[in-house]
Amino acid sequence: MENVKNIYSIYIIAFLTGFSFMGYEILGSRILAPYFGGSVYTWGAMISVFMFGLCVGYSLGGRLADKRGKPIDLFLIFFASVLMLLVISYISRIICIIALKIPVDTKYTALLVSTVLFFIPSVLWGMVLPYLVSLSKWSKFTIGRTVGRIYASSTGGSIFGVIIVSFYLVGYLGTGECIRIMCLTLFICILLVLPVKRAVGKL
Repeated sequence: MENVKNIYSIYIIAFLTGFSFMGYEILGSRILAPYFGGSVYTWGAMISVFMFGLCVGYSLGGRLADKRGKPIDLFLIFFASVLMLLVISYISRIICIIALKIPVDTKYTALLVSTVLFFIPSVLWGMVLPYLVSLSKWSKFTIGRTVGRIYASSTGGSIFGVIIVSFYLVGYLGTGECIRIMCLTLFICILLVLPVKRAVGKL
């Protein structure tokens, strides 16, 4: 029964991680648009940074999960993500204004700002899924099913995050408040990690 609770907690964490990641990506366009516009260059710069961050996070998270695989690591990843988003919500405007003074093409400035604001959070988000797979404690007979459900949960959360943030939250709350909602989502993940921590192993 405890294992069932653990795996459902893992699925919910994966869903909320996907929700917050894509929600933040939508908000990233709102952060950049007032300073760099909404051109294809701005979107290309932002998306490439998000994807590169995920790439690094998947690789790094996989290596750490194999080497350590402790739930406390996942706890710290979420905690660091919350701190990063809170800091970014206050400094993003200053960074954009400073970057506009750099005498280079705007599309490269947008890439630079995207890297500063979005790369590290994307790495942290990318580290989550390998850890969830490691903590799921699947058997050799259910590995494909379990991993598939974890990634399906994350992708479902991403779809939900895009729709909810772009269709509803941004229009009613604004960018700053939406970033805080993403922080709240990650904080819920922190709470969900605690029972997994007790069940799976020692810190």
